[in-house]
Amino acid sequence: MKKVAIIGAGPSGLPAIRHSILYGFVPTCFEATDDIGGLWRYKENERMVKKTFIASVMKTTVINTSKEMTAYSDFPPPPEFANFMHNTVLLEYFRKYVDHYGLLKYIKFKHYVLNVERTEDFEKTGKWKVTFLNDKNIEKSEIFDAVIIAVGHHAKPHIPDPWPGQNKFKGTILHSHEYKDHKNFEDKVTVVVGFGNSGGDVAVDLSRISKQVYLSSRRGVWLSYRLNEEGLPFDYIWSVRWFGWFRKLLPKDLLSKIVEKKLMNKFNLELYGMKPEHRFIATHPTQNDELPTRLANGTVIMKPAIRSFTENGVYFVDDSYVPHVDAVILCTGYSISFPMAEKGSLIPVENNKVSLYKYMYPPELSHKNTLAVVGLIQPLGSIMPIAEMQARVFFNVLSGKSKLPDKTGMLEDIKDKQEALKKRYLPSRRHTIQVDYLPFMDELSKLIDCTPTIWKVALKDPYLAWKLIWSPTPSYIYRIRGPYPWPGARRALLESGDRVKRGFDGAEIFDDYPHSLRRPKDFEWFVGFGLSHETHRGQHVTHRYGQICSIEPDYRGRYLASSSIDGGDSGGPCYSADRALIGIMVSSTTTNPRLGVSYDREIVEDEIVDASSNPADTWVSPGHFFAEAYKSYLVKQGILQVRAEKELGERKRKRRLIDTAQ
Repeated sequence: MKKVAIIGAGPSGLPAIRHSILYGFVPTCFEATDDIGGLWRYKENERMVKKTFIASVMKTTVINTSKEMTAYSDFPPPPEFANFMHNTVLLEYFRKYVDHYGLLKYIKFKHYVLNVERTEDFEKTGKWKVTFLNDKNIEKSEIFDAVIIAVGHHAKPHIPDPWPGQNKFKGTILHSHEYKDHKNFEDKVTVVVGFGNSGGDVAVDLSRISKQVYLSSRRGVWLSYRLNEEGLPFDYIWSVRWFGWFRKLLPKDLLSKIVEKKLMNKFNLELYGMKPEHRFIATHPTQNDELPTRLANGTVIMKPAIRSFTENGVYFVDDSYVPHVDAVILCTGYSISFPMAEKGSLIPVENNKVSLYKYMYPPELSHKNTLAVVGLIQPLGSIMPIAEMQARVFFNVLSGKSKLPDKTGMLEDIKDKQEALKKRYLPSRRHTIQVDYLPFMDELSKLIDCTPTIWKVALKDPYLAWKLIWSPTPSYIYRIRGPYPWPGARRALLESGDRVKRGFDGAEIFDDYPHSLRRPKDFEWFVGFGLSHETHRGQHVTHRYGQICSIEPDYRGRYLASSSIDGGDSGGPCYSADRALIGIMVSSTTTNPRLGVSYDREIVEDEIVDASSNPADTWVSPGHFFAEAYKSYLVKQGILQVRAEKELGERKRKRRLIDTAQ
């Protein structure tokens, strides 16, 4: 069996181990630290080989992508996990993944890779020699059939050229790479340089205890948020495939105007000197939910770029001056480098640009393709599922099931990508490995033929086809077909929305809200027949005939009721008590257990009715609506009305008791 070396047991290395096993290879994972998690395992500034810091998140870091969009394709996150996981929770997810697939025995902890080089017979065998320091600090070498480098790009801090007077500055200057928490910054005046995600997070963290925080930005940012205006994870909604198709049709300027208007309506960047001159799509957006409050209460103050230093203070380019500064924290990003790949010469890096096919393969080695980089991307979305997809591509190619283009084809693809980045983004070290989640996942999935073809899916599973168009697209969709499909992929996709709801502590976030995530009124024109019959305020069965499909209520205490307006499979719009359109229904949930007595119950297979499926789903064919499993949830207005009636009744009851006692 072929042996594969995997460097790094972080978010990119773990799925590489998993798929190495799945494809029948024998993996050996070299991890420099004593645990899994990579960047996402918080640790103090421990010094490792050659006194280099091991990268880790801050103590307070919460991931910017939601759990469903972060999950690996065959391992959904636990429903009770928060939608935006603290680093400790994300690490727990990684541990569960490792335990579930038995990956731990393939990881060699405290093994530091010094060099990866081609063997003397590489042109014949494609093999690699890996030299490493083991856990006893003894240098050893081993031969492998293939190598995956999965160490990310947060290892080498980028330090900008010194500012005038910086050498005279008596305060502390450090890179965010070294910043772990706000300890030792109490009552200090701090300048944070750089307004990416790290800069915003550091500024917010410091603002809790520092005397004053100044956030310095050269050109401002478009500030985005984890949640949309409905309180749902923004990346989850943004990933709906139909929305992606629609965005492609819009001119880039128009798309930017729409997004910018929404962001400005939420927080007026101009008031705080943050509004940039560039368009929204021209940069990787900065995401921070807490910063607006910190700016409003003055604990964080915006400043332009630094011009120079004095012994104790800092001048900015607008001639403003802060006379006393205790510390400057450089949130200026990282430099891409591969020091372990033939002493840094194998993968050239120029101006932070790498020439790798699909950000994975060196074109010069296209005749073998036995070495790849995994996870070297900066996506508008989550890195984890993309890194997993890259690992799937690598092992599919290595096993001979997929073929990549030759060197010329790879170079053309690289050139096209670099030109596209140049057209879209501002010139910046930050924008050299940018990808969009859904288009890039589709691009990679086509290499291994696991892309779901919607019209083909519709012939066999119209409900699933509808979901693929109108639902968010976590990575489970790429395990429905293709090499090593996962039997649980369909169910994981259908239950995705329910796990999102559970992430909000079981809150009914989809009340009165159709699955397409458009407002209810937008559905009204969609249906021309049928009307639901209300049995009680806030409790509805969608017609005059029906059956309870579930023997027991779900965890929210609701039964699943099937229904059809004319006794067939045709559906109609379902309205709440206040006539707000909930969705197109042929079955609904209800909290009214009396229906269990009124109607016969029947058990319906999970493939047909899933009590955890999302609300108001349907598949549309010309002139008719077919469905396999639909649900709706108690509308907020109905809940409030019923609650108010109960409270009023309780007050009247108490009044009667008082009157009787008197």
